Order: sequence, then structure tokens, then C-alpha cells
Amino acid sequence: YRRVHSHMREAGDHSAADATDGDATSSPRTMDLLCIYACVVGTAVALQSDVPLLPPMCTHLFGIHADRVTLYVGMLQGSYSLAQFFSACVFGHVSDTYGRRPLLLYGTLISAFGTLLFGLVRSVEAALAVRFTMGFFSQSIPVGRAALADVTQHAPDGQRAWCFAISGACLSA
Repeated sequence: YRRVHSHMREAGDHSAADATDGDATSSPRTMDLLCIYACVVGTAVALQSDVPLLPPMCTHLFGIHADRVTLYVGMLQGSYSLAQFFSACVFGHVSDTYGRRPLLLYGTLISAFGTLLFGLVRSVEAALAVRFTMGFFSQSIPVGRAALADVTQHAPDGQRAWCFAISGACLSA
């Protein structure tokens, strides 16, 4: 715990470390919470915004027969989550070592770039590769929850639960 927070201060990531310096019932800073929520919302939007477009994309752009569209739509959606499953432990360790803020920014940029790139692909193989890569490198949701846990560590229980409830609502944005 001390190694992580001292390293975060050296790296300029004061959001989680400053929130723990207060008294036993300090409230998390609003700007920290808003930044975390914005990263989570951005990633959730990048993940879900293309769902209505996937069936016509598979049929018309990729030339997949109508009988197999549901299989490919499921593979495109599932590849993101599968990649996050494989990389969560790695990026959990990286966020403990280097801080949450760089990974939140990195993950949000990867989501934005991946969404743009996904709109430009012309084959189902490239689409799967883009979605898998987005899922592997975009860890804003789990790192955001870890940052939220750091920021709300000394908040009263009811306030901490409320902050996590809002984070859950951000996922359904």
C-alpha cells in the first residue's frame, strides 16, 4: 500500500494518494469522481455504441449470410470481453505499479481510437482483431473501479456505496 501511494506521488498521480491523507471520514473530491466516471462512460459508450450497427455491418459490409450473422455479432461482442478477461490481471498489476491515472487516460484513448478504427474495417477478421485489441488494452472500467476504491477509501460507508452505485450506472450509459 505505501509503495503504491509513494510511487503515485512521485509520478504526479495525486488523486488517490491525496484522498487518503484526510481524516477518517473524509469525502472524496468531486473532480476525481467526475474524471473516473467520464472514463468509465467513455469506455462503455465505445463498447456499446456499435451494437445496433453490427448485424447490418456483418450482412452488407462483410458479406456474411443471414443465417450466420448472429454468430458473428456474438463473436464481435464477446471478443472484447474475452480480451479484457485475459488482460485484467496484467493491467491490475500495472495500475498498482504506475498509478491509476495513466491507465485511465490510456484506456480511454484506446477506446476512442479503436472505435474509429472499427468503423473503417472492411473484413470480419479485421473487425475481430480490432475488437479484441480494444478489449485487451482498454482497461478503463476495472482500473476505474480500482481508482474509485482508492478515492473513496476513507469516505463514510453510505457515501462510498453511493459512489460505486453511480459507477455502475455509468456502465449502462
